[in-house]
Amino acid sequence: MLGFGFSLLAIISVWQIGSLVAVAILIAGLGMGLFTAGSVSMMMDLTLAGQAGLFAGAWTLATAVAKLPASVSGGAIHYFVFGATQSYALAYGAVFAIEGLGFVIAIYLLSQVTVERFRQEVQLETILAAVD
Repeated sequence: MLGFGFSLLAIISVWQIGSLVAVAILIAGLGMGLFTAGSVSMMMDLTLAGQAGLFAGAWTLATAVAKLPASVSGGAIHYFVFGATQSYALAYGAVFAIEGLGFVIAIYLLSQVTVERFRQEVQLETILAAVD
């Protein structure tokens, strides 16, 4: 849903269809809410007893640190596409298209993570660390 919302925003930007902006933003907003709720739920499932605070802190830190390169790269893409085309429509369209693709890739990568395998790997590392 999030990827679709950003893709729709990209199409609307390029084709300059102002009447659909509110619909596209609604879809992207709902998708972002679902993505956030799902990723936080997944993070909570990936915690071990007694380590929930550590995992929540690491998750928050990772998302906060990721916002800087995301903002800078979005601005850079807009700057370079606008510089090459002198079109705000194409510049914003490029940013939204790349954001949509990024979310589709992120969702695919997160779908590859399983709670059971994660817990097995963390428990194995904990056991190996205790042996050393």
